[in-house]
Amino acid sequence: MQRRNLDFEIPLTRAQWDQLGQAANFRPDYGVLRWTPEDPDVIQLSMREDDRPEGWDALTPPVDDLAPEDREVARFVYNDGRPYAHLEPPPQPAPPATLPQEDERLQRSLEHWVRGKWHELLRLSGIHYDRGALPATEPNPPG
Repeated sequence: MQRRNLDFEIPLTRAQWDQLGQAANFRPDYGVLRWTPEDPDVIQLSMREDDRPEGWDALTPPVDDLAPEDREVARFVYNDGRPYAHLEPPPQPAPPATLPQEDERLQRSLEHWVRGKWHELLRLSGIHYDRGALPATEPNPPG
């Protein structure tokens, strides 16, 4: 599975980004999204047993096994007002344990889930945006 970035193609001011970070911390998601003023340019995104991308069941440790921050899969990065998500999926079994089609399906599922979390966080924070500016899929996937 690729480590890559998803460009959200929407500019944010520092005040809006801080608003997103505070909204992340006030969500009742038990640490799926986390932001700290000590590292203000990053919002961490972790998956949990009860909140994970489709198809990732076997790849997510049980809730009592690890703390949420140990299952981080992406980071929303401020990037001087041009936010993006840096995907860092957990290591996958090497082929032939997983087929290329399965790996691609898991990648798409993770990207869809991360984009959904981004949209959800924007709504929760009260930041209004042009929905057309946030593509549902990566506009220029790597070839």
